[in-house]
Amino acid sequence: MDKINMYKDFPEYKATVKPRVIKSTKTKYLTIDGTGSPEDESYGEVISALYGAAYTIKMTRKNNIDPDYVVCKLECEWITLDFENTPPEKWEWKLQIRVPEFVKDEELEKAKEVILAKDGTQKVKDLYFEIVEPAKYVQMMHIGPYDKEGESYTLLAEFAKEQGLEVFGCARDIYISDPRRIPPERLKTVIRSRVK
Repeated sequence: MDKINMYKDFPEYKATVKPRVIKSTKTKYLTIDGTGSPEDESYGEVISALYGAAYTIKMTRKNNIDPDYVVCKLECEWITLDFENTPPEKWEWKLQIRVPEFVKDEELEKAKEVILAKDGTQKVKDLYFEIVEPAKYVQMMHIGPYDKEGESYTLLAEFAKEQGLEVFGCARDIYISDPRRIPPERLKTVIRSRVK
């Protein structure tokens, strides 16, 4: 049986540098909430805890339970939107990795136990599953450094207005590139703004 690959299977993840309107599907996320700058050491610790749990669940399922799936891309829902007037240490966000709906709560709890016993990463205690209902967004592919995303979000807002839509609520980044391997000017990030 082929692995489930949610990033490839769901058309809502397909993005180009040209903005478009999309409707997301009902989504289950492995989630952790946080506050602070992505430059902070604690941000990296949260990402490690999130990926650690995501891969522990996936590998346990691969070895013991069907079906198997590919761990999805890292996403960030930005609660804070006024970055210019908010100090980085007060930025609020949710880091998330999409998981199949069939992954159970007990699988997450078991993963937490495994990770705590293995390396004592306390951040895993804060992980939980969240269901996000379908919604309408404007979306595009941002190519370049993360600190230039504001320009692309402005383009999204202008596009939304042209379509007779209003941007509201949180913004979402979906990180396609690995910043450890790709130079900043070539980083790819799918960005979304919710609209009504």
